[in-house]
Amino acid sequence: MDCGDTVERGQRIAKKFPVPSTLTRQNMGKWTDAMVTRFEFGFECPETTVQLPNKDASELSEPWLHALELLGHVGCEKQLRKLVDPEKLMARTSRSMESGKLVVASRSWYTATLAGAQPNREESRRIHNEVQEFRASGTPGLFSSSPEGAANIDATLAGYTLLGLTAP
Repeated sequence: MDCGDTVERGQRIAKKFPVPSTLTRQNMGKWTDAMVTRFEFGFECPETTVQLPNKDASELSEPWLHALELLGHVGCEKQLRKLVDPEKLMARTSRSMESGKLVVASRSWYTATLAGAQPNREESRRIHNEVQEFRASGTPGLFSSSPEGAANIDATLAGYTLLGLTAP
């Protein structure tokens, strides 16, 4: 991406993807695509708000957790902190690991840390060790969405994300 005028050309194109002013269930795909583009090109927090479903943020589905994570990635930490309780998201990580949901666990942990959570060493070590249970059988470099499942790209990204965030 950084050879020649590729970055500048990419930034010009990326700026044409407007971020919807409010994230709703109806425009989630468009909003997520625009925010991922902003993150990839290092753009600042856009003028956007997130209208969460009538649930505690720690009970949201994976796509909503991804949206909250994106807020943190593009520098919208202030808004993120208003929407989530980092400690509840840390607890969600544990519950997700116990119920075999690696991707949700990863999104919960990452969003919690972006919102200011300060996980203790013991909890980090426990999560770090539990990630190993999600290694895909026969392919130790890959992860599955649930223990003993088939290798999956989203789970592999989630597994390595959690390993990195919880490394001793």
